[in-house]
Amino acid sequence: MLLAYLPAVEVYPVKESKEKPGAAQLVTRTGILLSLALVLQVVEGLLPPPGIPGAKLGLANIVTLLALNMWGWRQAAFLVVLRQVAGGALAGTLFSAGFMFGLAGGLASLAVMQALMSLASGRTSLMGVSMAGAVSHNWAQWLVARFLVGYPALAWYLPVLLLAALPCGALVALAARPVIRSFGKPEVMPRWINPGEIALVGCLVLLSIILPVRWAGAGGDPGFATVTVGGQVVEFLDLNSPGTREITAGGYRWIIKVEQGGVRVLEGNCPDQVCVHTGVVNHQGQVIICAPGKMVIQMEGTARGDQVDAVLP
Repeated sequence: MLLAYLPAVEVYPVKESKEKPGAAQLVTRTGILLSLALVLQVVEGLLPPPGIPGAKLGLANIVTLLALNMWGWRQAAFLVVLRQVAGGALAGTLFSAGFMFGLAGGLASLAVMQALMSLASGRTSLMGVSMAGAVSHNWAQWLVARFLVGYPALAWYLPVLLLAALPCGALVALAARPVIRSFGKPEVMPRWINPGEIALVGCLVLLSIILPVRWAGAGGDPGFATVTVGGQVVEFLDLNSPGTREITAGGYRWIIKVEQGGVRVLEGNCPDQVCVHTGVVNHQGQVIICAPGKMVIQMEGTARGDQVDAVLP
């Protein structure tokens, strides 16, 4: 319904004139785009999650695509930063881990989309640019999580993030096309992804699979799990002894349960709840991660007596 009103809004679309817009014009345009991005962000928060922990549709990226196509990367970058700051201030998450994820993802996505449009000018499709931006957004969030948590096993989450990024990027492109037209853009890039962009996405898929496989440990059934906070091991969990354990560190609290040879987080006071939504992990090498609390549960191999300092009763 919101998009239906866009044609009636005067937003000073791109003209052939080389005249630079005045200050009032820039403020008006920025205010309208920022409001639209924040509304889309709120609407997305009301929708059910895609089913993958940490994954989002990225509806606010419609505005980034719009600004990038019509006014260039400077206006788009300003909107990305402003949206993250305003959204974080309204939600009370300014400068939190979630804020860092969003800001890093938004700027990385913008940089990749602008590079693709500049290097292959006239040959890029709106869908290809959007999908490349979605993949780079998730990659940047993974790098931030890797920096915050400091755990190599996070590489196992790369294929999952990629699986979420590709369809979400395609949906954002389909939604952005009529929005760009309604703002006065006479021509939009080709709708469908081209072979060159397919090859680029294929390379990203391959890289996302190679990294976790390269860092994978030996297979087999796990015998215990380690719980680390801030890179320090705080608990060993015996997977053959079902039970629950409460762990508190750095202002965060988790209730961890061992059940049927696996581990899950029953409760946590972290803001994103990714660790809770991950569910049960029961294979060696699998992890549960809480990036805000820098907590990682790692499924390990067969326990040895000299390795285990404490077990879950």
